[in-house]
Amino acid sequence: LDKYLRIILENTLTENLIPFFKGKTIYLNNYADFMLLGMDDDKKYELIDELDLRFEKLNPKTSPHDINYIYSNFAYSINIDVIRTILSSKEKWDEHAFNTKNYSYIKECYPEMAEYLLRNVSDYIANVFLRLGQNTYIHETDFVELINNPSLVHEQKLQIIQKCKCKVKDINSIEDASLRSEICKNDKMEATWENVRIMINTDKDSAAICDTFLNIKDNAEQLSNMDLIENEDGPTEDHLGYKLLHRDKIRDYSYVRLISKIEHEYDKFDSSKISAPRMRFLINSRKVCANKNSYEFLKKHYKDLHILLLEKRND
Repeated sequence: LDKYLRIILENTLTENLIPFFKGKTIYLNNYADFMLLGMDDDKKYELIDELDLRFEKLNPKTSPHDINYIYSNFAYSINIDVIRTILSSKEKWDEHAFNTKNYSYIKECYPEMAEYLLRNVSDYIANVFLRLGQNTYIHETDFVELINNPSLVHEQKLQIIQKCKCKVKDINSIEDASLRSEICKNDKMEATWENVRIMINTDKDSAAICDTFLNIKDNAEQLSNMDLIENEDGPTEDHLGYKLLHRDKIRDYSYVRLISKIEHEYDKFDSSKISAPRMRFLINSRKVCANKNSYEFLKKHYKDLHILLLEKRND
């Protein structure tokens, strides 16, 4: 079949080929040797333009001149093989970057292709991004751009989140609250107090997911090295520190480190959320205000801890 197709293409006038192949371009799109046929450039390029060809594959022997025409006119399908063939003929080609940080690499080095991929972003994610096994690295801004792209379905966004080794600097830059939760759950959020504040304050489910995030030792350690700044204008119950005191699903390792950054003392608590050992820790850490409210509360809900409060006040 290739032999007869070659004869037809090389020996038939362009004006006769166009109506013959109009609407029947599947074979031409998959004919890797198309650009190697004995046709002059005018004929090849007119066929590409008039038939709106999108090559699924290209012979690596295709000349740089022909590849540049295909590249510049977006006459290629979106798949790994054809994109690799096109880019490997160009300057800045980097096989490792192509395989490991595909989208950021293409966006940085080949902006024309990046724009084409974005116009067909669902095909790109399905046929290239997710199929490259080692493609786990991406610039944070590019990651946010893809997650917020309205042309991608929710499932594709979840796959991107799970695949990429990336930390979102500002969780509020993610527009969909459910995707913010997925990013937090997959530990793809930078450990900052502001990000934690946003997740804790979003809703009950997001706060529970944030507990899991905080139970990762590295995240707790990073936060313990940052100052926790509270809004002094609002009620103390709105303080992030106050809310953290009551997060009973946070493990002791993380709890101790997070609470160490609280600079306020409080005199209102929910005894159902704070165990006796933790209340003892809070008193010893001077997070419980030594006043009548605290004393009466401790006397009512925690055996002997009101005495400990008095002892600490007199230290």
